[in-house]
Amino acid sequence: MKKYITFFVGNELFGIDVLRVQEINLPLEFTITPLPKSPLFLKGILNLRGKLVPIIDLRNRFSLDGIEWDTKTRIIITKFPDRLIGVVVDKVSDVKEVNEEKIEPPPATVSGIDAAYIEGIYKLEERLVTFLNVDKIVVSGE
Repeated sequence: MKKYITFFVGNELFGIDVLRVQEINLPLEFTITPLPKSPLFLKGILNLRGKLVPIIDLRNRFSLDGIEWDTKTRIIITKFPDRLIGVVVDKVSDVKEVNEEKIEPPPATVSGIDAAYIEGIYKLEERLVTFLNVDKIVVSGE
């Protein structure tokens, strides 16, 4: 069994391996400094207890219409071997324990989100949860 933090971007439910999550924050509590000439999905950087953390808005990354951030919006701080990256989501749901054997690979034709971002898909009651590969959300050189 593996645990995932689940969250919404638009009406879709997504998940990230809980072991990749350092913390979850309210973006309204931070000042995010924009970076000139950066891609639209890179909202800027924030100073998190002395560490500079790039902030990626998943709505923009997935080519969805942007919305105003509100009290449900969260920044999920994800861990990489050499850095932290924050991803902005519309709303955090909860932690789900999932049998890895029941996670299916993405279909050959995936519409909307680039298949490279998808680690797998899980049927949760009457919904589908798309588990994201956080390593692919940010590609080196972008």
